[in-house]
Amino acid sequence: MKKESGFTLIELLVVIAIIAILAAILFPVFAQAREKARMAVCVSNTKQLALGVMMYAQDYDEKIPILGVIAENRGRWMWQINPYIKNRDIFTDPNTSNNFYDGTQFTDRTGYGWSFTLRAATGYATTAADGYSLAGIAKPAETIIIGDTGYDGVPGWAMYANNPIKAPASDPRPGYWPQFRHHVNKTKVIRDTQFNVNRQLPIDGLANFVFLDSHAKALNVGAAFREADVEDGTALANASDSEVLQPANTRYVLWNIY
Repeated sequence: MKKESGFTLIELLVVIAIIAILAAILFPVFAQAREKARMAVCVSNTKQLALGVMMYAQDYDEKIPILGVIAENRGRWMWQINPYIKNRDIFTDPNTSNNFYDGTQFTDRTGYGWSFTLRAATGYATTAADGYSLAGIAKPAETIIIGDTGYDGVPGWAMYANNPIKAPASDPRPGYWPQFRHHVNKTKVIRDTQFNVNRQLPIDGLANFVFLDSHAKALNVGAAFREADVEDGTALANASDSEVLQPANTRYVLWNIY
């Protein structure tokens, strides 16, 4: 009689177990590599946005854009620099692909937010709003202008200058918080009262920021909100004081890196 060959049940189970172990090892590696690629695209986007800001400033008496609320009638900051950007995809973070900037004047859709600290030098929320002068910002290499904001499909065209770890339990615009969404490993629940849903606010990961001198980097929460010993030449009384972003008599704006 001809003897039939084949795998035994034990052999099949061993092969399946080996495949499962390999998958458990490799899938996280693939996910990390994919996130690295997204973060690299995001850094490139922010650099190109900063170059657009610089070209805008050269055409407007060396003044940078304003945030762009509707009352100012100048359009969002994206609209202001849009003529200097060749590809509108640059306004879209790969992690929030539904926040595609459509090129209109007052859309809220974008993957990046303009620092609320630099909303306007004068006349905020009026037709007389005017941008900060480049010469009036003493430390451009330490001044954040744009950073990761928004959730997928949730507005984030402006960026709070606040530590997300200290975010309140609820907020009508949680997309305005800096989103440390790259390689995130810790979040906190925040209630989105505008859409009446809970959001996961990343509080331990990396966020991409671009500075006024056009360099971009990924920072974690601790680096972005590093406590300062001195603020505008004055010694701080305690650590909580160092969360204050911008004293009234200074144009120097990077979160607690003085």
